[in-house]
Amino acid sequence: MTNYIDGFVLPIPSIHLKACKKIAEQVNDIWKEYGAIAYFEYVGDDLTLEGTKSFTDTIGASKGKSLYLVGLFSLQKGTRFS
Repeated sequence: MTNYIDGFVLPIPSIHLKACKKIAEQVNDIWKEYGAIAYFEYVGDDLTLEGTKSFTDTIGASKGKSLYLVGLFSLQKGTRFS
């Protein structure tokens, strides 16, 4: 069976990361009502690699911001946003 992932990458001021985590935890139950079986969060603050274009620059995150990734796993495409 194919699983589906929806991901959201947001440049967030580093001082607001705790608030973002709290919001994501609060809406976790809502996401599950709409078909998500799990969610995950990642924060990237060291995303440069010599010789490549920085992911942070590609997204347009300025200094003092971290990249906050929230992802949702769903079992079926049709249940994701129904």
